[in-house]
Amino acid sequence: MRERRDTGVAVVMRLAPGLPSVPGQPAALLGAVRDALSLVDAADTRARDTFTVETATVTPAMVGEPIVRIRITAGAVRADALLDDSDTADLIWKALPLSVAGETWGDEIYFSIPVKAKPEKPRETVDMGDLGYWPPGSAFCIFFGPTPSSRGDEIRPASPVNVFGKVVGDATVFKTVRAGTRVQVERAQPAGEAPR
Repeated sequence: MRERRDTGVAVVMRLAPGLPSVPGQPAALLGAVRDALSLVDAADTRARDTFTVETATVTPAMVGEPIVRIRITAGAVRADALLDDSDTADLIWKALPLSVAGETWGDEIYFSIPVKAKPEKPRETVDMGDLGYWPPGSAFCIFFGPTPSSRGDEIRPASPVNVFGKVVGDATVFKTVRAGTRVQVERAQPAGEAPR
């Protein structure tokens, strides 16, 4: 059954399983969605009917973006994360692999890395599972819950960080990691796939 245009166009996007929504990754995703909506609107104008798109599955390969994946191991805990397309992420990717003793600050693990990045859209609060770079300490940060600076349910770094990626899956697995645990960060790019 077709409905008239005044009911609007409903679009629900779902990324491929295991691929979290990471700001800037894939960069072409927004353009692909805009193009799809333009086609729907053009067809609607001609037909005077509404097309409702229930689900659109979009993978990075479909829009020409590589998945830039890293693996973080801290003691017995292992998780993958996806990097965005920021300059900070690029600098960190080039510095891998890393193996450093981690520190904890509330539900955050952090450790100094040999990367010097300038503030890049620094954020005062972050989301569960975000990876951040803390410019004052040249530190790689993994956020999985409130810190001593948090107010209410927010996740607040000591000071603004450059968010450059996100843990895939449940970031709270890092709650079992204690200060002093060696943290390894390495490239987890599938074999044969060119990194950025």
